[in-house]
Amino acid sequence: MIATDNLGLLNDAVEPVLSRTALDGFEHIVISEHALLGPVSEMLTKRTMFPKAKRRVQNIDRAFSDRRLNLHLAIAPQAECWAALLADDDFSPPRSDNSAPVHSWANLVSRITAACPRAQVTVWNFEQPDKVVLPFLSALLGIDGDHLDRKTRTATTQHACQQLKNAKLLSKIIQLDEDLQTRMDVQYELDLTTLAAMPKVTLIG
Repeated sequence: MIATDNLGLLNDAVEPVLSRTALDGFEHIVISEHALLGPVSEMLTKRTMFPKAKRRVQNIDRAFSDRRLNLHLAIAPQAECWAALLADDDFSPPRSDNSAPVHSWANLVSRITAACPRAQVTVWNFEQPDKVVLPFLSALLGIDGDHLDRKTRTATTQHACQQLKNAKLLSKIIQLDEDLQTRMDVQYELDLTTLAAMPKVTLIG
């Protein structure tokens, strides 16, 4: 499922696409991050990340009220995500200064688990995408990565997550304020520690 407009799964736009009759024909349904959390243009405010995430995820929770729901969230260091966003034509970052708060992945996950209390949430640490992409795809698609031939495994590792790989390069070109960079790095480590201790949340990578 992908979003056809910026509303995505907001304002109960999830119906009637996820009617019970439609759901019965599928064993797995994959929902894009655009549909679930919204477009890049509304990703970040000075106060919070994905400000409408709770309302969107609540729609998913209601639609899958009679089914097992597994949510997978891929995260990367804030500094790399910031560099990738700065390179996106659809993103206009809010003005910030050295005292601006650094957004927290753990805070986002806590809001998602509160909005979707029955779901099992898996958070994937994509700090090293080449190492985690195959296990991530295996879990998402319900396949055994070890059964893929070597050529497919190599191609997947080399060509997947190109946006994150570009972000690593961009972070060396786009010089962030040193204090902001440090606070982002510290926040990511704090997020990983917090996520690892959260109930009903599995951290991988």
